Formats: sequence, structure tokens, C-alpha cells
Amino acid sequence: MLVGLRRKPHLGMTLVEMLAAMAVTLILILALAQVFQIIGDNVADGRAIVEMSSAIRDTANRLQDDLDAVTVPARPWPEPGSGLGYLEYLEGAGFDLAPNFALWDVANPLKSASIIGDSDDVLAFTVRNTGQPFVGRLNGNTIRSNAAEIIWWLEPSDTNRNGQWDWKPLEGLRETFSLRRRVLLILPDQVNLPAGVSPKQFHRGNDLSVRLEGGRLVANSLADLTKRQNRAGHVPESGTGPVPNNFPYPIVPAMVPGSLVINANSLMPKQAGNYLGEDIILSDVIGFDIKIFDPTVPLVADSNNLDTVVPGDPSFDPTATALGFGGFVDLGFLRYQPGVKSLFAGRPHTKSQLKQLVYDTWSLDYEYDGFNQDGGVLDQGTNGLDDNASLGVDDLGERETSPPYPHPLRGIQIIIRTLDPDSRQVRQITVTSDFTPE
Repeated sequence: MLVGLRRKPHLGMTLVEMLAAMAVTLILILALAQVFQIIGDNVADGRAIVEMSSAIRDTANRLQDDLDAVTVPARPWPEPGSGLGYLEYLEGAGFDLAPNFALWDVANPLKSASIIGDSDDVLAFTVRNTGQPFVGRLNGNTIRSNAAEIIWWLEPSDTNRNGQWDWKPLEGLRETFSLRRRVLLILPDQVNLPAGVSPKQFHRGNDLSVRLEGGRLVANSLADLTKRQNRAGHVPESGTGPVPNNFPYPIVPAMVPGSLVINANSLMPKQAGNYLGEDIILSDVIGFDIKIFDPTVPLVADSNNLDTVVPGDPSFDPTATALGFGGFVDLGFLRYQPGVKSLFAGRPHTKSQLKQLVYDTWSLDYEYDGFNQDGGVLDQGTNGLDDNASLGVDDLGERETSPPYPHPLRGIQIIIRTLDPDSRQVRQITVTSDFTPE
């Protein structure tokens, strides 16, 4: 009789089965890790987009509110006695396609193009707030005023502290800018200001608009601020006559013109010391491009005949037939786009004596201030005589000075661009203000 032998069942896995199971498990774990990483990156990018969009939108709203409260009509020659204040815009040497002007190649306009935009423009003006007053500090005390001088500009980050702004993505060096908004309150009745300090030193910890007069600080009024020498960021008056030593009192910006070098002599009213960085309204900025509305600039079709372009756009052709006129352009754009004639294309008026590209409401005070700005007859534009025997008494041709661009300003456009350094997300917003009289 034959008896069948029963095989014992396997109670475990063979070595081959174990290795196969481990391999499958590792593949699943790696797949799950990859999925979680993708989800995490998307969440981080989404959070960065939300935060950037919120921050840049808040900044744009603040800038729009400031522009809506400008005290002076955007046209030249306000009289100081009217107490209207000023509006001024400095167009730096760079522009949106070539932030560093030295890199510009007219034969290949896209050669220097990058996500970095124009970063050396400055916007300054006086405002009046009819609602809640502006609040600031003076000698450790709180001050309030419904009128203020406001300056917007970019300050380079210089994270490696080499004295210049660096953008070298291939080397992992991406320095950005901080957008500054400095509010200096206008309270002309303030006295007992500190002696022996400059306005720049004073503004490191105080929020009062001041000027130097006889070597001492004096609080500004709106009337005082019509004159360039009394404004923040400008070379002040250093002489008392008969010739104003520093006319036309240029702005001293944060960047050396046409260079990546940080300007050690900048007069921009940065806060410092205990208040360092409190004037920063937006960080990681890579563009603050101010444009002026030029009603006479030609609009032409782009190379694909799909859109209209203006000087400053890559496909603008000055020889093309104009489809219309009027657009936002850089002040003095002839420096990089020749062949166009318009109100704001060229250099400033020679009588302004400004080398910088500046739109300024100017001041009629220069025509009867007792200084001889042009070396001719003293204040001949307001002396009641026909000094040039042409066009009558005290015509415009007799005036010693001129606004750099003696034309009304109909509108201004500011483009703000930011970069999130971790996600590499870029966001941009445009603020436009209409100055056309109603």
C-alpha cells in the first residue's frame, strides 16, 4: 500500500520574492515622494503668487492714491506765492530693455533684454490729504500734517556688499531692489531744528520736509518746495549771491547714471539707524519704469502688423507710416531711438541748464529771485522792460531760465515689476494717472 507524502506549505517568502517586493515598494515610495514634491512646489508657487500679487497691488493702490492727491497742476511755471508745491520726474540713463544703458546695442535691441526693467527713475511730488493726516516723527515726537512731500525711488540691495548692483543668474547672483516711499511732512511752523546737520542726515530719523538756509535747517512750506533747491534729494543752494552756486540743483540718485555702481553721494532721503528700512514699501523689485504721455509721438504697426508700438518697444520702426499719435514713452527717448520728433523726445531746454532728463513744474521764482542765472540782464523776464526788443515787455524769450520741458503734462504711467527669489515668479502692475484739466 502506497502512502502519499504531504509537502509542507511555505510559511515565508523566498529571497527572490523578497528582493522583488522591496524593489516594488521602493518604486512606490519614490513615486509618492515625487508626487508630494510636485504638490509642495505647486503650493509654494501658488502661495508666492498670492503674496506677490497682494503686495504689488497694495503698493500700486498707494501710489495711485498719492498721484490722485498731487497739489500742483501738471504744467510749468507755478508761482511760489500760490503755494502749489511741485511735481518732478527723473528719467535715468537706463530704460526697460537696457537697465544699464552701457549695454544697449542699437543694431540688436534685444541683446540686453531680460526680466530686469528700468530701475533708475525717480518720482517726487507734493500731496494734500483731505482725510486722515500723514503721521511722522520729529525729534522722537509724533507730528501730523495733511500736506507732505513724497519721493518714490529704487534702492539696490547689494547683498554681496561690493558697491554695485549685480545681476548674474549663471553665477547664482540675483540682486534686486527695494522700492522706497519716503513721506516728509510739510509743517512750516516747526522751529528749534537741530544745527550742524544736513537735510540728508536729518531725514535718517525725522519725517519733516526741511531745507538749508544760512547753514541751518528750516521747515519747508508748499511755496518753498516749488523751488528745486529746497526739495529732498537735490543739491541745495550753497551761496547767497550774486550767483547761485549750485543752479539748477540736480537730483543725486541712488545709482550712478549709466552705471551699475551704487552712488555713495546719493541724496535720496533714506531712513537709517533705529528706523532703517521703514521707508521700504516693496522688496524684491526688478523694475520701476516711469513713462510720460507724449501727445505727439507716432504710433506705428509692429513687425507682424498685429499691434501698435511706440519708441522703446523692440519692433518700433521710425520710418514706418504713423497710424496715430500719442503714447507713453521714456522722457528723452532719442538717446536710444533716433529719428522721431515729438514734445518729450529730446534733451531738456538749454535755459534749464539741466544735464539730467527731468520733467519739472519748475518755479517762476527764478525770474525775480535776485540771482542772474543766465549771465545777462538781472531778472530781465520780470523787470517790466522789453530787453530783447521783440514780442513785447517781459516775453518768454527774456526769461533767464526755463522748465526742462516747458509743456503741460497730460499723464504719467509707472510700471512696477517684482521677482520672488525662491519660486522665480515674476509679477508686474501698471499705474496710470491722468493730469488733463477737467
